[in-house]
Amino acid sequence: MLGETAAQLAEGDFSSEDALQLIETLGRLRLATEMAGIGVYDLDLASDAGIWSPTTFELLGLPVPPDRIGRSADWRNLVHPDDREIAFRDYDHGRLTGGAWRTQFRFYRADDGQLRWLSVAGQFLHEHGSAVRSSGIVMDITDQKCAEADAANARLRLERIS
Repeated sequence: MLGETAAQLAEGDFSSEDALQLIETLGRLRLATEMAGIGVYDLDLASDAGIWSPTTFELLGLPVPPDRIGRSADWRNLVHPDDREIAFRDYDHGRLTGGAWRTQFRFYRADDGQLRWLSVAGQFLHEHGSAVRSSGIVMDITDQKCAEADAANARLRLERIS
């Protein structure tokens, strides 16, 4: 769908009805991601600058700049020291292989220092064998991680009783 839409735009083969449908679809997608608390990013790797959704900045505890430009250092600097190796390894592996990548890590929110869990999934776009762009989503999964820890603790207590 997106490749087809991009080709239509490049060829100028895009009717006003198509444009309206695209605008409506983007509006629905924005609503869905905002309501679900999912941040979206699109990063140009050459400039290390990209467009982030307001939710992405909010999840990280960063102010939303008027231009909505974010950089990889903005999130990398927030990763918990014990999780940096795995988070960066997963990111770099996706960058090298050109495939989808996914990771989970703890991070400190920039505004209040609160320790949270983040899940990031993305895709790298390669041109001429090199990664040029990364797009994906970010989600706060702290509640899920807390529920998993509570369940594990409950299982341990039950095992001790048995």
